[in-house]
Amino acid sequence: MKRILILTIILLSNVCLSQRDTTIDKGIYKVTYSQKLMNPLKVSYTLSKQVHNCDRDGLSFYKESGIITSSDKDYKSNNYDKGHMAPAEAFSQSCVDIKKTFSYLNCSVQHYKLNRGVWKILELKERQWSDSTKVSVIIEVIFDKDPKHTSGGAAIPSFYKKTILFGGGNSYTFMFPNKECTNNIFDYKVKK
Repeated sequence: MKRILILTIILLSNVCLSQRDTTIDKGIYKVTYSQKLMNPLKVSYTLSKQVHNCDRDGLSFYKESGIITSSDKDYKSNNYDKGHMAPAEAFSQSCVDIKKTFSYLNCSVQHYKLNRGVWKILELKERQWSDSTKVSVIIEVIFDKDPKHTSGGAAIPSFYKKTILFGGGNSYTFMFPNKECTNNIFDYKVKK
C-alpha cells in the first residue's frame, strides 16, 4: 500500500512538473509559456529598421520538443486564429528568423477578427515606428480565473496587453479584448 501511494505521488508530481510555465529565448523573441493553458503568457521582442528578405509562404506552425502546446485541432471549426505574438512580418529579414515565429510557443488562441483587424494594424505601426527608433514590445496574454477552452484543450485568453517602449523613453500600452475590436487602435490605448 505504501509503495502504491509513493508511486502515485511521484506520478502526480511528474505530471505537474511537465505542465509548469517555461521561459524560452528564441533569439528574436523571448516567451514565457504556460503548458497548462497551452498559450504564451508573455512575449517580448525588439524591432529596429526593417529589411524584408523572406516571405512566410509555405510556412506552418510547428511544435517544440518536450513542451505541451496547442495544435491545429485548437483552431478548427471555431472563431480563433493562430495569432502570432511576435509577428512574422517583423522578422522577415531572414528565413531562419521568420520560421522561428511559427513555433506554437509564439501562437495564441486569438479571435480572428482581432488578429486580422486592429492587432494587425498595430503590428504595422510598430514596424513603421521602428524605421526611426528602436521599439521594444511586451505582450501579456490575460486569462479569466476559469477560462473557456477550445475543443483541443487550449485555454481561450480574455485580453491582450501590449506595451510598446520607444528608444526615447516614451511608451504606449494597449488593452484588447479577445473579440472583434472595431474602433481605432488608439481607442484601446490605456490612459496613464
